[in-house]
Amino acid sequence: QSRFPRPGVEAAATPQSAGWPAPSLVERDLFLLLLRVVEARAAILPVVEDGDIAHPGLRALLGALRSAPDRPAEELMDELPGDAERALLASLLVEEHDLPDVAQQIRDFGRRFEARQRKRELRRATQSVAETQAAGGTSSDDQYKSVHQAAEAVRELTAPRAAGDPGSGPGPRP
Repeated sequence: QSRFPRPGVEAAATPQSAGWPAPSLVERDLFLLLLRVVEARAAILPVVEDGDIAHPGLRALLGALRSAPDRPAEELMDELPGDAERALLASLLVEEHDLPDVAQQIRDFGRRFEARQRKRELRRATQSVAETQAAGGTSSDDQYKSVHQAAEAVRELTAPRAAGDPGSGPGPRP
């Protein structure tokens, strides 16, 4: 793209022209995986929420992936709301990036987003107990069970894994 604008020719939109910073490396790696590996979409899309993605352009791309999870990444252009989002998708599609151990990456990202989901459930269950007690009520056994189960699920997902665990080892970090 030329530094010097030509009369009557509009500059192509870029993620930076939308006022967005570059995506974090983790989010970029996640979307490179989702765009290139359809199996990753099936495993990760159900556990990732819009709020898990900080980058606004990638949140739009997440919506496009959800609406057409089986379509090739190149065909998602029509699903995106604007030129900046399409430019972001194009930049991800042309980026050369090796995807080492795809199965492990899918497990790691799935585990990360499942842990976030469980933490939200724990927060809601704890808040419910606190609200009941603040209102002068007594929390039910079901409320305490819900807190305990949510805490146990978070603990299982976030505990360090044993060296013999096939899922152990370094993985992507949030």
